[in-house]
Amino acid sequence: MREVTLAAVQMESTRDIQANLEKALHFIGVAVKRGAQAVCLPEAWLSGTAERGRQHDEFMQYVVDFKDKKICQLQDAARKHKIYLVAGGIYEREGDKIFNTVPIIKPDGEILAKVRKSHLENAPVKAEIDHHVSIGSPDYMVFETEIGKIGVVVDIDICAIEVPRILGIKGVEVIFWPFSWTADAHDCIGIYGKAAATVTDGIVVGASHFGWGKHFEMDYFLGGSGVIDLRTYVAYVPDYSEGVAVATVDLDRVDQRRNMIRDIYPFWRRPETYGTLLDVERERKLRGGHY
Repeated sequence: MREVTLAAVQMESTRDIQANLEKALHFIGVAVKRGAQAVCLPEAWLSGTAERGRQHDEFMQYVVDFKDKKICQLQDAARKHKIYLVAGGIYEREGDKIFNTVPIIKPDGEILAKVRKSHLENAPVKAEIDHHVSIGSPDYMVFETEIGKIGVVVDIDICAIEVPRILGIKGVEVIFWPFSWTADAHDCIGIYGKAAATVTDGIVVGASHFGWGKHFEMDYFLGGSGVIDLRTYVAYVPDYSEGVAVATVDLDRVDQRRNMIRDIYPFWRRPETYGTLLDVERERKLRGGHY
């Protein structure tokens, strides 16, 4: 058995970055006490989301350079606890660009990689286009680590099911998924999480923002964090609450499932029939000139 213990943090953010950081460090410690070898933070946990109701100058105050001491504290936490820390979606400044970036921090405190959101939004609650967030490079990398082959899907990147599919083809065993989905999409969290686990035959660790609306009179981030082993939540944090979901999974089962799929579904994929997916001009016309 190749067992690994994984954790997802669900937390509410405020406009106080330092308070958010201290809360995240607290929950990382809670997860470690429960045996976690890897911890995933939610999207937008440090700053809150890029809401349309926020003035751009105010939003920019929450955009950080990765040399910032706050990021260093996350690196220190990974080093102290000897864990992999998937440090959630953080609005990062690099040069004259802003990205929604998920840093993967190794147990020695070094940043293994920065995965950037590639399917940006412009909804009122997450107006990334209005706030000039840039599209990340869609490399969809898989990393060989002591806790298995890992990858990251950022928020609605998971809705393009081709993204987890590509990670699966590259051999991913654990997908970390920081996200923050509103109440009207809450029922879809389990659907997309299980779909990603199914197309990869792997594990999905989803870490969600939770909290009340800041500029809209609605309760929009209800939760949804948990660890999905193929089609089953093996740990979750209750909605409308903060906490940590921790589960121990066996990566040998991932290999077993993949071997079974090869044997009983030899035509599981037919990429030679998928040409329409690459017909960009046709799709652009259907979407009224947008892509």
